[in-house]
Amino acid sequence: MNRKQRRALEKKGGSPTARQPGQFTPGSTGGTLSHLLAGTPSNTGPSIAEAMARGYALYREGRRGAAEKLFDQILARQPENAESLHMKGVLRYLENDFNNAVQFIEKAEQLQIKKDPNIPNNLGLALVGMKNFREARHAFDRALSLAPDFAQAWHNKAAALIPDERYEDAITALKKAAGLLPDHPETEAALGDILLRLGQQQTAEIHLRRALELKPSLTEARANLAACLIEQIRLDEAVGELAKIIAAEPAHAKSWFMRGTAEALAGRKDDSTNAFQMARELQVQEFEQRGFQREKVYIQLSRRCNLRCTMCGHHIWESNEGFMTMELFEHALDECAANGLFDIVILAAQGEPFLHPKIFEFLEYAVGRGFHVGIVSNGTPFTEERADRLAGTGIDFMQFSFAGWDKESYETTYVGGKFEQVTRNLRHIADALQKKRSRTQLTVKAVTSTDSSDFVRKTQEFLDSLGDFRVLPVTPNNFGGTMKIGKYDEETELYSYRDVKHSSLSVCKILTQSVGIYFDGRVTACGCYDANGQLEIGNITQESLKDIMQGKKFRRILKAFEKGSVGHIPLCNKCDDPYGTANF
Repeated sequence: MNRKQRRALEKKGGSPTARQPGQFTPGSTGGTLSHLLAGTPSNTGPSIAEAMARGYALYREGRRGAAEKLFDQILARQPENAESLHMKGVLRYLENDFNNAVQFIEKAEQLQIKKDPNIPNNLGLALVGMKNFREARHAFDRALSLAPDFAQAWHNKAAALIPDERYEDAITALKKAAGLLPDHPETEAALGDILLRLGQQQTAEIHLRRALELKPSLTEARANLAACLIEQIRLDEAVGELAKIIAAEPAHAKSWFMRGTAEALAGRKDDSTNAFQMARELQVQEFEQRGFQREKVYIQLSRRCNLRCTMCGHHIWESNEGFMTMELFEHALDECAANGLFDIVILAAQGEPFLHPKIFEFLEYAVGRGFHVGIVSNGTPFTEERADRLAGTGIDFMQFSFAGWDKESYETTYVGGKFEQVTRNLRHIADALQKKRSRTQLTVKAVTSTDSSDFVRKTQEFLDSLGDFRVLPVTPNNFGGTMKIGKYDEETELYSYRDVKHSSLSVCKILTQSVGIYFDGRVTACGCYDANGQLEIGNITQESLKDIMQGKKFRRILKAFEKGSVGHIPLCNKCDDPYGTANF
């Protein structure tokens, strides 16, 4: 992926979205959800059939709660009623309860008597919601094996291909969908999105304009069209498209930010400054309206790390020691639960989690309490036995850090790691997860040390040869300003591979989506890069997490971002993460 493609990624308007369950396209498989599922198994009694019909009616009327109660009653009487299991899963999906949605629909697929392509299609949607794109693709393939002309399943498969950057396969799937259902606006918009990512602005523009001709209300398609025009330096046209979005949605912060970019490129400094400022104010306004609620918490079980990776700011670490106790971990989870935060990631700024002597006990405890748990690891502290135990923990995902394709390329990037050992560990983990049919999704995040497209290509090809898991190549950022990478921009005084010169500071999504809890209970506003507690905002052993997340120390940082003036905020003042539309 070259630099132009990466810029397109930063300016993109969003991925093609998988469509909602039940909203089946006429002509794809022959009807709507209620029609397709109207049949009942032969052993279903009249009262069950009547309840099913009533449940479908409530679903169509939008009375989801009442519909779900009916399907629950049916399942209490017939626990293996495939249709009720399917609908229960659909309703869980619509509440963003993706884990339970997958469990119900998987069981429905196993039990169904008459093979229905809608069931694996909806399972795929739930798996996309869990970001388990590999299994989602398998589900969509099963739907398509039952109904090769199922246009929606082709579209949804594309949505599961794009996050893994399998763009050519996604284009093929979307063209198949377009052939089955011509002039569908969402499919045209999706094609435009991918082509924009690939740097093919002129062809992308054709599809995006067609999508908007068919459905002018597609906000993300219009934002992508504006991005196309900005890439082609057709700046007044871009401003015009963004003005249309803003007229319809005045609080659309991303459009204000993109307008700032276009005005900056056009040399209209005052207009650019005003647009960027409006974008930041709207970001903060939205955050305040949701009560400063975060999405996840990073937890540092181990401060110790055994590698010195070239893309990491390890040279600034003040210490490389410290493990969290079980007592403090339990308290941390209590605080998370009290604030409705059930998504946790085991890693915070520094440390290899699997160096913790009781790591598996911690993972099993968190999963047992109902938390959605992910973990980030360099993959070195593993044996075949440890891989087997990991597969049985029930965590949601493991992110395995690896880049390179041979001993030299890997060991000069992940300094201290041994190529043969780590690749063997990766195979063990992938095999163990597959053998146990584990729900844990394995993603290899290939953070490279440069923006070399050749390095990315060779890494991708090598990892693809090792097993069936998600590979996510990533160009490094400047790690909170601690790494001198890419080019130096004199105006912003930043090192970065990003085009920070024609962008501006936005409100960093790390601040508004998460917090980090260190091994000793201290809390940082930045769980990604703050190894030394420079952005410490409190301590859960002394005050509640809620008070910390809304406290004066955090608000001071947030206010600086809102004003676009973070020169006095350590780490943030040199970090390139807040630049670009990725924060919207």
